[in-house]
Amino acid sequence: MTALHADLVLGRFGAPEAGAVATPDGRVLDAASAVTPTDEARPGECMDLDTGMRYSGLVARVPCAGPHDGRVLAQHPLTGSYPGVGEARERAGRACAGGTDRPRSGSHWYTWSSQGSWTARGEGRATCYLVSTAGATPPARTASAWS
Repeated sequence: MTALHADLVLGRFGAPEAGAVATPDGRVLDAASAVTPTDEARPGECMDLDTGMRYSGLVARVPCAGPHDGRVLAQHPLTGSYPGVGEARERAGRACAGGTDRPRSGSHWYTWSSQGSWTARGEGRATCYLVSTAGATPPARTASAWS
């Protein structure tokens, strides 16, 4: 066999529903406002790392008063054109290592903009965050434990 062809027919489907994200404690958030690329989460915001969308470049913004996987500590601009994955990672690591507001409890992580996001915005972003939930899986393009 060298090829496979399939015809799919969709029928009898219901009305479209607004997107929603359920948090660990059962709260339901509007996906349009809660789900964001990791590099657009703002300092001080809390987030859940599992959006339920099977795409690890996204996080769900959640209230810090409730359960959450982590908190954004800082964001730093990464200027110039996209330098490639290795250099972007190095620059993000240096930017986050220079921060002064680093809580000691939890696991420190950082991430950087994708090539597409960097190019569209005209610069990249290093996002420094603290993961406070054991077993939470950080998003793609992530490195751990700056010193």
